[in-house]
Amino acid sequence: MTDSDPPYTFLFPLWIAYRSLQDLLDQVLAPSGLSAEDFAVYSALARIGEARPSAVAEFLRLPPTTVTAVMARLRQRGHVATTRDASDGRAKILRLTRDGAAAHQHALSLFEPLLATLEAQIGSRTGALGSGLAALQQAIDRTAEKTTG
Repeated sequence: MTDSDPPYTFLFPLWIAYRSLQDLLDQVLAPSGLSAEDFAVYSALARIGEARPSAVAEFLRLPPTTVTAVMARLRQRGHVATTRDASDGRAKILRLTRDGAAAHQHALSLFEPLLATLEAQIGSRTGALGSGLAALQQAIDRTAEKTTG
């Protein structure tokens, strides 16, 4: 490594792991017809129930344009229903339809064995890994507030 080489920090392998995980999820979830990105949005809606697209974007830390594109795919599949927000008639509220919930369950049935395999390989460090990632997210959030606020 020379002085002109970019720093190799814990963030670099984290980025590689993220990309590898996304590729692996795309492969594992392919029989469900959902991408890793789709699965994340379905999972967020399954978890939070009804939500505005902006809330889904915030929850998943996705750009609103990405959520809009995923929502278009969900609507095309008949997997999401939209209603007007009673507090703001211009805003839409999203929820998974029965077919959307079934598609999410199918994807979950493909995801859960992968998760079990990864957890088995990581072993007793899964709790520490989760705590470490949560701490990293908090640090990123605090840094972003200082940088943008």
